[in-house]
Amino acid sequence: MKPPVLVPWDGTIKWAIRGSSVFETTDEELDALLYRPNIVSKESPTELWMFQFGLRYIPAEGDRDVHRAVTIENLPSNVTLQQLLPLITGEIYSAHFLDTVSITGSNTAFIVFVTQADTVDFLKNSGGSLALRATQAKVTLVPTPTYPMAASMARLVFEEGHTRCVCISGVRDTLKGEIRRVLGRSPFLDFLERIEDGQVLGDVYARFHSIKVATAAYKLLKSHPSFQKCKLRFLAARPLARQPRIGIWD
Repeated sequence: MKPPVLVPWDGTIKWAIRGSSVFETTDEELDALLYRPNIVSKESPTELWMFQFGLRYIPAEGDRDVHRAVTIENLPSNVTLQQLLPLITGEIYSAHFLDTVSITGSNTAFIVFVTQADTVDFLKNSGGSLALRATQAKVTLVPTPTYPMAASMARLVFEEGHTRCVCISGVRDTLKGEIRRVLGRSPFLDFLERIEDGQVLGDVYARFHSIKVATAAYKLLKSHPSFQKCKLRFLAARPLARQPRIGIWD
């Protein structure tokens, strides 16, 4: 039997549905919206992504931040997100590490940015590649439109300033150890990039793989007795100087 041959993929998804909705009529959609488990859930039915944008996101003419995702391919087998994320500039919304060895021959990182502008800046600054030891990883824009954030998450990000980095301020030598101990008893430790000293004395940064996890970890730390005398806030990524642009990416 011949060994399998890897077939390059251009990143384009061939959709089985033509439109964005899986419902045949508006009555079907209303029935699903009012389905009892949705009503008794903590989240408002209007916040459910299915009823905001449909199963397939098809951007309207005036939609912004349509393309926010990149893939990083040809990653060495021993590289982790903890090693990769510090090399990525811009505000990251979420980062996932995918085992695609059987498909592409190497692992792949899937990075979603908060804005399209940060996505384009990273592509431009990286030049389409990242140096990882002796390997040049390939950086590619995902051509499929990126599914928008839920309305509740968008409010946290754009109105309340949530990011994937939580800054804990409290002058004591044991602070980093206490943060790791508390996170170690939660599911968030698996999504922790690193804990490091901040730029100001007494500050400690806890960086996570996504804003959603950072938000949950922030609530945990803020309510924990060990950090009652600490101040917690979200820390934004360091902005890069941007060149003026005119075109579809603005």
